[in-house]
Amino acid sequence: MTDLASDVLITLGKENLSLRKYLQIKYVKEIVDKLYDEGYSLNESFITGHSLGALITAYALMEISNVKGIGFNTGTSPLHIPSVARFRQPFKKLLDGVADSFRFVNYHVKGDFLSVSSTYLFKDTVILSPSPTPSAIQAHRISYILQETQPNPPFD
Repeated sequence: MTDLASDVLITLGKENLSLRKYLQIKYVKEIVDKLYDEGYSLNESFITGHSLGALITAYALMEISNVKGIGFNTGTSPLHIPSVARFRQPFKKLLDGVADSFRFVNYHVKGDFLSVSSTYLFKDTVILSPSPTPSAIQAHRISYILQETQPNPPFD
């Protein structure tokens, strides 16, 4: 139910009203702080997520400096697209310092309608165009990305 409520808020461009967003970011910050205290280098660390988790990852990067992020089929709304968001009042640039930087790599599977808006939001977006073309449901699944795509060049 919490995921569904968060998804509805994202669709409406109102994810800032999501209690879950703030709780998840706080939790991620606690983990990163603990790892830093244990001697891990933040410059070599990544946070990653899929769909809603990818959007939360991007928001977490705004709170956690020196860490990079990777999102898979990042859940976004057309209201997040900068050219559309300008018409919302009050206007606030979304994910400032993350979307327009190379701190977050957004992977999008062509055909996934739930994350297509992310391709207009994040500067560093990689569009995966698998063959044969997956269904819209398959294209969004993280299991599809893991099972049906391969690195190019392949790992040796």
